[in-house]
Amino acid sequence: MAEWLGNGLQNRLQQFDSARHLLITEAGRCSTTGFFSDMFNTDRVIQFTDIGEVTFHKSYRAKNYRIKVDSKGIVTVTVPVYGSWRTAVNFVKNNKNWILSKQAEKHNQPPKKAISYEELRKLADEAYNYIPARITELSEKNALPFASLRLSTARTRWGSCSFDNRISISIYTMLLPEHLIDFILLHELTHTIHKNHQAGFHAKLNELTGGKEKELSKELRTVTRTLNLK
Repeated sequence: MAEWLGNGLQNRLQQFDSARHLLITEAGRCSTTGFFSDMFNTDRVIQFTDIGEVTFHKSYRAKNYRIKVDSKGIVTVTVPVYGSWRTAVNFVKNNKNWILSKQAEKHNQPPKKAISYEELRKLADEAYNYIPARITELSEKNALPFASLRLSTARTRWGSCSFDNRISISIYTMLLPEHLIDFILLHELTHTIHKNHQAGFHAKLNELTGGKEKELSKELRTVTRTLNLK
């Protein structure tokens, strides 16, 4: 069987069998189990002081240990399939302050903004009456032509620009002050010549905003958190 598995996996089996791979029963305490039972039992839930309950999930796709804190402050750790449970626990302990700060951010967020059907229709009407004319004006003024415009109901991004310069803008931009709407439109128009967010993109957007790119970007992030549309 060892020959059929090949040298790479054979070495892994020998490593796990000799170490009797660790199965974590609670933070700081471990029991031992065999390799195959550990491989196929891919989830663990452990209670940590301060952080609370943490779910550990082994993934065949993961190459690194990753921590995710969701919108409710619940923590999930992705562990490489051949990774150590003990290493995963230590990874959480070593990143405790970061996790607690993220949980605090999530708990302090305002409730997600509810939009009624009537409000959505109103936003759509306002967007159709304002965005096409305004982006055309900014496009012509700054010599940044685009292929087409689409208005969407996306809640997770204000806008986008495809590789062939097709721009999409969320109708939720109408919840923003006019100078931030302009900032979003100029952002997407800048993508017609810079397809990434490298130095050239930021230099051009900063030029278009009169040297206020960082200031406007910071303001937009603040307003976005306040609206909490996501």
